Amino acid sequence: MGIPEGTLPVGWWIGFKVLDKEVWEKVKDGTYPMFSIEGEVE
Repeated sequence: MGIPEGTLPVGWWIGFKVLDKEVWEKVKDGTYPMFSIEGEVE
C-alpha cells in the first residue's frame, strides 16, 4: 500500500467482503470502480 515499514498511519482502516459473485466480478472488471456506504440512525 506504499506505507513505509514501521510507520503507524493515523486513521481508520476497514475492509469489506463482497459475497455476491456477479457483483464481485463487476468490481474486478472495473464496472463498479467504487462504492459508498450509507447508514441511518435514530
